Amino acid sequence: MNIETFKTAILTVLVGMSLALTYSLWTYQPNSDAQSNTKYIQDVPAVAKKEMNEVVYPSRVAIHTENSHKVSYSNSLNASLYRLLEKGEFQNLHDRSASVAKDEFLSFMHGKGKMEFVFPAEISLHTIRKVLNFKDKDIEDYSFDRIVIDTAESRDNNVDVYFVSYEARKVYEAVMKGVALKDLEREQAAIKEKAPSYFLYKLNETKAVFLPEASTSLPRKLYVTSNLLEEQFKNVLFTDPRYVKKDDAGSSDVYTDGTRLLRIFKENRMLRYENPTVSGSQYLIGSSLVQQSVDFVNSHGGWSDTYRLDEIQAKRGKAIFRVYEGDLPVFNANGMAALKLTWGTNELKAYERPLFRLFLEKKEEDQVSLPSGQAIQAFIEKSNKVNMQGIEDINVGYELEPQLGLENEHLVAVKLNPIWYIKYNDRYVKVTVSDAGGEISGLEQN
Repeated sequence: MNIETFKTAILTVLVGMSLALTYSLWTYQPNSDAQSNTKYIQDVPAVAKKEMNEVVYPSRVAIHTENSHKVSYSNSLNASLYRLLEKGEFQNLHDRSASVAKDEFLSFMHGKGKMEFVFPAEISLHTIRKVLNFKDKDIEDYSFDRIVIDTAESRDNNVDVYFVSYEARKVYEAVMKGVALKDLEREQAAIKEKAPSYFLYKLNETKAVFLPEASTSLPRKLYVTSNLLEEQFKNVLFTDPRYVKKDDAGSSDVYTDGTRLLRIFKENRMLRYENPTVSGSQYLIGSSLVQQSVDFVNSHGGWSDTYRLDEIQAKRGKAIFRVYEGDLPVFNANGMAALKLTWGTNELKAYERPLFRLFLEKKEEDQVSLPSGQAIQAFIEKSNKVNMQGIEDINVGYELEPQLGLENEHLVAVKLNPIWYIKYNDRYVKVTVSDAGGEISGLEQN
């Protein structure tokens, strides 16, 4: 079935659904007493809400042995190991950054016997304590993006664990109680057996990334999309929706109450909200920023797909949650794969998100073979477009490509195309490598 035939079929289904909905609206007789007592923001079913441990989650686990590195992005494979951390209790947290010399940092992080949990964003200890159990209630609130377990130096029920800010080389050590070392080693062995082999690519004296030794094959995916209701967000974002006016601005619908502005872009089904009355010089920080963002999205059932915390911009009061598909991140240059929330001290300043969800997957036979890690390394080292000092991560993921309807006016589906990407100077770029060379193109700006 080609894409045009597929679009025709989807359009037919959508028209049928629209007719059925129209009929139900014509024939519906509301209870006037109940209607008069309706709240603008309805209670959200528990199933639509997410706990902190569902959105603050490591993107991968790396197992380091003497001569090899195994890296797993599989949630089904990593979950049992991570649950052991959730089960344990962390005690005697203290700063030991000074004891890790600069020239020993990489071996400390990636040496024999180390297990490494890598998070997409730097998160604060006060945030992770909502997921993990710390005995000490009064702990310093600093940020980290790695949890490292040293199985080689640990003893049963006394497991050495390090919370590390990789970029800043800040290391805090704790002892994990309540977890048997043999249980950790069992889960470690399971990942070593099933995860692919990676090699260490040293970027500088204190920074390295891990790239796959073999080429990676991933399916190209096609999803029919289902639109989210604009009314749901209007009721959440305006204090009193009765005073909100709607204008048709051609490519977008604009809602305003005289101060706040909500714009719905018709073609790509994107929402952008701004409240200019909120101060831009004062904003939420740390765990309050993450917690308030999660609570806000929970308040209107906004987790329409699988989202994980992707980035915290502490100096802007901004939290970003990214769509994940098959345990890999999804990107789009127009922001169609992320929730972006910016806060003042007590009020939402800006909100950007897709107004659709991935509804129905059409099985595709198309497998995409991505270049090996060695090919990516060779391209980077030859390229004059990439300064290795600015590289934060190199990984595989998906790029979201919108598919419009027959008249090219409205979104009906999306393609997810496997890609290599680099997180580079706080932005994402796509890497394309071929026999003729390679190129870098913009992917997403946070």
